[in-house]
Amino acid sequence: MSVWLFQCNPDLFDLLADWRKGVGQSWSANQHRLEMRPNDRVFFRISGDAAGIYGVGTVLTTCYEAANEFGVWKVDVRYDSLVVPPLLIDEIKRIPSFTRFKPLLGQQGTNFRIPTEIATQLEESISTRVTEISEAPPSGHRGKPPPWERDELILALDLYLQHGRLDDTNLKVVELSQLLRNLPLHPAWRGDVKFRSPNSVAMKMANFQSLDPAYKGIGLDAGSKSDSRVWNELHDKPELVTRLAQSIRNCAATPESELSDDDEDGAIEGRILTRVHRARERNQAMVQKRKKQRFEQRGSLTCEACDFDFAATYGERGVGFAECHHKVPLSESGETKTRIEDLAVLCANCHRMIHVRKPMITVDELRSVLAKRGIG
Repeated sequence: MSVWLFQCNPDLFDLLADWRKGVGQSWSANQHRLEMRPNDRVFFRISGDAAGIYGVGTVLTTCYEAANEFGVWKVDVRYDSLVVPPLLIDEIKRIPSFTRFKPLLGQQGTNFRIPTEIATQLEESISTRVTEISEAPPSGHRGKPPPWERDELILALDLYLQHGRLDDTNLKVVELSQLLRNLPLHPAWRGDVKFRSPNSVAMKMANFQSLDPAYKGIGLDAGSKSDSRVWNELHDKPELVTRLAQSIRNCAATPESELSDDDEDGAIEGRILTRVHRARERNQAMVQKRKKQRFEQRGSLTCEACDFDFAATYGERGVGFAECHHKVPLSESGETKTRIEDLAVLCANCHRMIHVRKPMITVDELRSVLAKRGIG
């Protein structure tokens, strides 16, 4: 997930008038057009005499060709919240880190990528000024935030294990709050500054503190069963937690992380890493290369665990059919390109058996299970 600054010249485009038309419009996107993705966060800046940040929103589409007086490329955006009063240039100049990011002071151009630390401070600066657009809440919103997903709990646990309990003014807590709001897990809440606020992050850390036997004081005791489950499974594996947290951060910025999967529940790595793992297993170009390699090596397309051959069993209908399994969990490999040697050719049953219990087992371990039962 990226954060952008979209800028307009008030002599050429009236942002506030456009805002009043509705909750979504299209914007010129001639810079960084290949990098913008749905659900990216946007800060809207008006230049000129009253320059400043006037609103925040969300990218809805990838960029597409639609030539107009402002250029060739456009992107659809949703207007989420006005900043009232706006964060004006005089106030921006008083914040040293903002002065180092030249687009906030005025720089020619329509689209700028905002560094993470600047985006975090911008969110903090406008947190008490946002005015929601008058529109019906998204389906299922109902004013109560959804429970914390495993991915979110892993990120919060990593912060707790590294630094102990932090309060809601700590920059690390503020940064995590910004990240959680923009993860591809709760699209109806994305960008809502009240959702996964710094205060809620600090409270979650206090929940972990109450579970920590090393803490002799009194922490919050309102933690959920999910809090306890994640704590019990992972609190004594800080290196694993850090690897998982870093992989979640890296993979959350990829398009694959937006693709939901029916088999996400219960994944020890969380939903995001499961989605990206599954997407890699379905990379058709790589899958076809691995299948071809397997066929050339063996003379048939057999399962690497049980030796099942679809063509031998189903005839012409089974020719060329098999599934591919990504052997290396993202918590171990990190955000790297899939190599052909990372994929194993499996039948559907063996593939399912590898994933059905968490953590998943290796192909060699499954082969051993089958050998003990006289299979393969």
